[in-house]
Amino acid sequence: GKKSASKDTPVKKAIAKKSPAKDAPVKKPIVKKPDPEQADPDADKKAFDRALAAPTTAEKAKRLRAFLAKFPESELKDEAIGYLVTARAVVGDEAMRAADIPSALASFKLAIAETPDPASDRLFNDVLLKIPGNLFYGGHRPAAMEMAAAIEKKVAANPKQLLSVAAFYLGDENGAEARR
Repeated sequence: GKKSASKDTPVKKAIAKKSPAKDAPVKKPIVKKPDPEQADPDADKKAFDRALAAPTTAEKAKRLRAFLAKFPESELKDEAIGYLVTARAVVGDEAMRAADIPSALASFKLAIAETPDPASDRLFNDVLLKIPGNLFYGGHRPAAMEMAAAIEKKVAANPKQLLSVAAFYLGDENGAEARR
C-alpha cells in the first residue's frame, strides 16, 4: 500500500505540536528611559538656577537641598552649599522675628550642620557668626550660647574663626566660655 496523505508522520506531529514558547505571551525587554536632566550637560546649572529662583527662602533651601542630592559632584556644589546655609539662616531670622523660636533654632541648627568643614571665611563671618548675636540681642541668651557652642565645634580647627567665637563670648560678658 499506498500511504495516505492525511496520515500524520512524526515530522507533521512535531510541527503541529504547540511549543510553550509559542503559547507564552511575548515579553518586551524593559528599557529604562534616561533621565533627561542626567543626559543634559547643563542640567545642574538649570536645576541650580531653578532653586535660586524659588519664590520663598524656605523653598529655596528645599530646592538647594534637592539639587545637592541630585548633583553631588556638580561644579556648583560649593556655591549651592553657601546659598543653602544662608537660606537656612534667613529662614531662622524670619522665624525669630515672628516669635517662633523653636522653628528659628531648628533652622539655625540646620545652617550650622550644613556648613562645610572647613567653613569659608565669608560664610563664617557673613552668616554663621551672626546667628548667636541675633539670638542674643533678640533676648534669647541661652539659645545664643547653644548656637555659639555648635559653631565653636564646627570651626574648632580654624584658630581665626575660633577667635571670632571667643569675641562673641567676651561681648556677651561670658569670660569663662571665651577663655576655653
